[in-house]
Amino acid sequence: MPKSVDTAVQTSKSGIHHFIVEELRKKIPNAKDIALEIADLLHLSRSAVYRKLSGEVPFTLSETEFLMNRFNISLDNYIFGGSSATGFRFKGDPKPEETVNGYYAKILGILQFFVQDSSDLELHVATQEIVPFHYMNFPELTAFQILIWSRVTMRFPDIEDEGFRVEEKAKDPELLKLSKQIIQIYDNLPSIEYISSTIVDKNLAALQHFSKHAVFSDPTTPLLICDQLELMIKHLFKMAKQGKKTSYSLDKNTGSDIPYTLFHDILPNYDTNIMFKSKDKSFIYCSFDYPNFMSSAAPKMIDYVDKWMMNCRSHSYRISGESEMYRTQLLQFFLGKIAQVKLILAQELGKK
Repeated sequence: MPKSVDTAVQTSKSGIHHFIVEELRKKIPNAKDIALEIADLLHLSRSAVYRKLSGEVPFTLSETEFLMNRFNISLDNYIFGGSSATGFRFKGDPKPEETVNGYYAKILGILQFFVQDSSDLELHVATQEIVPFHYMNFPELTAFQILIWSRVTMRFPDIEDEGFRVEEKAKDPELLKLSKQIIQIYDNLPSIEYISSTIVDKNLAALQHFSKHAVFSDPTTPLLICDQLELMIKHLFKMAKQGKKTSYSLDKNTGSDIPYTLFHDILPNYDTNIMFKSKDKSFIYCSFDYPNFMSSAAPKMIDYVDKWMMNCRSHSYRISGESEMYRTQLLQFFLGKIAQVKLILAQELGKK
């Protein structure tokens, strides 16, 4: 067997070469059609392809990579022996040169990828945090959320700087532009969301903590962020009441027929799970270290998460549509939490 890295793909019947050939046969049942199509794709003669399919000659690594991408062949089944286990992609901590704006640009890129040529795309979210897209309507709340992420999880170098101030980041034109583009896509994406009673807790606790630190240029900014949390919650429940998306900003074009369904999950047992679901391309993002997401496109995992989210409904109250009394009670519950912290912050501010 050739020793070149690009040609040394194992040819044993239990190796990856055999796995690739078997997967190709599933995708193209007729052996003659396989040879014709692969010969055309790899620019090889039919006899050369037959030798590769028989295991006499291995696929090169570059050919293997091309075929896996072309025919959507996942290594999960090979790595995990065809079990029900699923492989995940996980990036982890940002690189030293990465910025928070770069992170937001990646979020925008992901959304643009999914909405492209996906007329049936739906967004499903189950979370104990604020659904990421909701706070992006509010600059100071967005900047404060970024601060929480950086100090607790992400460690972005540009936010770790001791000179960081929430108000300055809130005015960052690039961040404002990225947030607006992300929100515009979200506003036009049919969504089903499951929220818990804790969605504002982390932000409120962080406000009390950081109000004592030099991260605000203006000591009244924590009160402003409380106001924005109130507006965010009211907007969320307004969409829930009508069962359709509405744009918070007046300058955005949002269709009036974009479905929005909100559930209150009474017994949440998760952090944040996001699923993009369509006929042609589905993907899930799961976090245990929010907002560091693990991701997977494995069909078995997509199906599992889809059924799992449906099961969440068994211990959830539907907030959208007809549930006027429960929706009003839950809205007042969240607003009451915010008002309590706002009172504490105002009292502390009065002592300064």
